Amino acid sequence: MSYYFFRHRFSNGQVARMKTTISNNSMLQKVIGQNCVIPSMSVTKTTFCSGENIVYTLQNGGTNVVWNVSPNADIISQNNSSITIKPKTLFERTAYVEAVLPFQTIKKEVWIGTPLVGLTMYCNDVFSTTCDLNSGGASGSLPPGSKITLSMLGKGTDLSSTNDWEWEKGFGDFIFTTSDEYVTSPIDNGNGSLGKTATIQINGSGTIQIKTRAKNSCGWGDWKYIMYSVSM
Repeated sequence: MSYYFFRHRFSNGQVARMKTTISNNSMLQKVIGQNCVIPSMSVTKTTFCSGENIVYTLQNGGTNVVWNVSPNADIISQNNSSITIKPKTLFERTAYVEAVLPFQTIKKEVWIGTPLVGLTMYCNDVFSTTCDLNSGGASGSLPPGSKITLSMLGKGTDLSSTNDWEWEKGFGDFIFTTSDEYVTSPIDNGNGSLGKTATIQINGSGTIQIKTRAKNSCGWGDWKYIMYSVSM
């Protein structure tokens, strides 16, 4: 004897009740068809510059669409298949649109303006302008000449070239250098480095400052100031 799980088979009575419900419900009548069409929303890109209009396009959304937008954006125009918005300010770096449909809500977010960066370790908050490696768990005691490798992460980074990520020496007894394990690109006699990953060699005790930033199609983002105090 074999058994069906409920999720695999409907009884004849269940089938009859579903058919009756669909036939008598005006909302469910709208979804009857030979093909299953799935609503979706698209936008031409994920990063927009200051002052740009942002056009969202809705496919298979039907005729009862309600649009919601983030508080930092104005609606320029809208209909059942598209909406155009314009961000009010760059202080909030993201803007979103929601298409509220009878049976679901679709939300899509974009980035506004130049990118912000953090580190994959120690401080990954891109919205903070500073990063303290000691507070993030980095050791405060190292042998002279120790090397540390740091890697950036970013929001709003739509470019991938090595030259679109940069590091610069602020102050302290260290240089940017090469690594045996990672691909790094030190420049300017060790006073800077290019790429998402950089290796520094610390040569003496004290506090050092590292600056890092990234570029997207809107330009260079703000510097992230990385502080690190070490004794040797």
